[in-house]
Amino acid sequence: MKKWPFIILALVFSPALSSAGETHDYRIISTFAEAKEDAAPDTAVIGMAVETAAETVKAATSENNRRMEKVLSELKKAAGAGDEVKTSSFSVRPVHEYDGRRNILKGYTAFNGITVKTRSVVEAGRFIDIALNSGANNISDLRFELSDYTKVCAIAIEKAASKAKALSEASARAFGVRLGPVKDIAPNCRAYGQEEPVVRFGLMEKAVDTSTPVEPGTTAVSATVEVRYFIAE
Repeated sequence: MKKWPFIILALVFSPALSSAGETHDYRIISTFAEAKEDAAPDTAVIGMAVETAAETVKAATSENNRRMEKVLSELKKAAGAGDEVKTSSFSVRPVHEYDGRRNILKGYTAFNGITVKTRSVVEAGRFIDIALNSGANNISDLRFELSDYTKVCAIAIEKAASKAKALSEASARAFGVRLGPVKDIAPNCRAYGQEEPVVRFGLMEKAVDTSTPVEPGTTAVSATVEVRYFIAE
């Protein structure tokens, strides 16, 4: 559904003191406009993990460390200039099973999280495949970002400002007045992230045999501008 700009029109009479101590009434027109700009993301962030279970803490962590070494090694080989591969979390927790009367300790689970950040978004699927095929069994997150929102925000703000100016001029004509100088301008910009959510992968017992398709989509940046004009005498 197309969103139409929301217009605020106000005739404000605010007293102000001149240098001679006299009070004047300033009439003001205030308008508000919004614009959205879509941009192709240039960064992919992937959350993955190695999760292992065993009867003892030592056995669970030993197996986890063995698999982690291989996963990290393969991911670092695939990483390009500017890419980042790092351990993001580690935990060991007991696993209990309730037999109807009490909780019985069944073993321990070791969890080692990895975060991959790459500037090549088209390679996100390949990183997932490498991780799964080398020992990872949990892909917990996949998101796409813009490394620098400044340029996209500037474009969106300029569009919103142009709309706000046009609305101010139209409002002035409708009321039979003329716009004076700008009193103040309030721009704002924020990113909404993915237009469509990215599917999250849960625990996987074994590696996949086919490549993982990944569609980056677009990142939406929304800007608003509120401008107030003095009404010319």
